[in-house]
Amino acid sequence: ASGNNSIGMSFVAEGSAKVWINYTGSDASSNDSFNVSGTTDDATGKTTVTISSDMNNANYSVTLGSSRNGSTTADNQTEGFFGATTGLVKVNTMRADNQAYTDFSNVTLQICGDLA
Repeated sequence: ASGNNSIGMSFVAEGSAKVWINYTGSDASSNDSFNVSGTTDDATGKTTVTISSDMNNANYSVTLGSSRNGSTTADNQTEGFFGATTGLVKVNTMRADNQAYTDFSNVTLQICGDLA
């Protein structure tokens, strides 16, 4: 930092994403990621994301996004996570219009919280 535009490291460390990934839903292949050791395609619309450096506890914040074959319609998607532990998070993606689990062409995930 230079001049008056510096910020304390505690703000940077507390406010930064500790995990992020962009992956393809059909085979859970990672397009790019940070602090992810692997992904598992559990079933259609179901993926496990394994964290490289564990989180401090399972009470972290997860943000998800997805798109289906470039569609921008309102029936595009719903998503959720469950089974969060310090070392992994399970992600579900489904179509909003029929509630069917769906492999979206692009899924993104970010985790904020404290590392162990």
